[in-house]
Amino acid sequence: MENLVINHKGARLSAEQGRLVIHYPDQAEKQPSSISLQRLKQVVVTACIDLDSAVLHLLSGKGIGLSFYRPRSEAPVILLSEPASDVAKRMGQYRGICEGAVATRMARALVRSKLKQQWFWLCQQGQRESAITVKQLMGKISAAERPTLLGLEGNAARKVYQAMAGLLPDEWRFSGRNRRPPKDPVNAMLSFGSTLTYQQAVQALTRQRLDVFAGFYHQPCSGRASLAWDMVELFRPALESFIIEQVLKGHIRQCHFNTPAPEDDASGGCRFTSEGLSVWFRYWLSQSRMVERRMEKLSLKWAQAALQYGTG
Repeated sequence: MENLVINHKGARLSAEQGRLVIHYPDQAEKQPSSISLQRLKQVVVTACIDLDSAVLHLLSGKGIGLSFYRPRSEAPVILLSEPASDVAKRMGQYRGICEGAVATRMARALVRSKLKQQWFWLCQQGQRESAITVKQLMGKISAAERPTLLGLEGNAARKVYQAMAGLLPDEWRFSGRNRRPPKDPVNAMLSFGSTLTYQQAVQALTRQRLDVFAGFYHQPCSGRASLAWDMVELFRPALESFIIEQVLKGHIRQCHFNTPAPEDDASGGCRFTSEGLSVWFRYWLSQSRMVERRMEKLSLKWAQAALQYGTG
């Protein structure tokens, strides 16, 4: 077990003899679950639960991430143990961000990589016209500054969403991106998958002792881990492909979501049912492992570049 997902409302977490124990107070007949921490990497909580401080100390001491998700939140609350500081590395990170030419070069590389993935996926799906458009957008990256890069990225994303809408059966009613809250199952998966990817980005960058709040593409903003969102952008194409694959294979179905009526603005949006979450994580595990491996390599590359700037 590498990821533990807790989706049982009212569950209680405790730490007993170095193990994580899940109690089910509303189900007296159900025995508590005792979980070894040996292979556990992260705990994901998607329901309202109780836990004591011993759990936080136990998970932090083992370097195991703990994340809490809420439907209306863009990003989860993530509890991590802070690694030892690396002043030279972070100084280099800040220097690179403050030097406009360096930050622009990195932002261009990020957008180019993302659009290349999207172009390749569109080609695979036989979406020739959209692929040509994204290829043309890629040709404009070399001379683009950050505001223009944002526009190029947005235009490419719209082409991808149009292709997704054409590939999905009509009953999924996907016509493009919406959020806060998501109004349909595909957008619910895009939002939830993004938050899971964000969690992994925060963990990977923190392990490399980088400042997750100091980004070079997403501008620093109070309360936003901009560098983590920079990294997330590189993994959105893989998330979009994953969602299409799960729907077309019939793994994830519309019955796995609670979809509010269009006029119900106070509903909290479309979201997974308990069964839907279980199905999602069943197939997300292999995707998560792939993302983790790629993020480890990318975060190491960014850390080495930051160290070079810090000692240069």
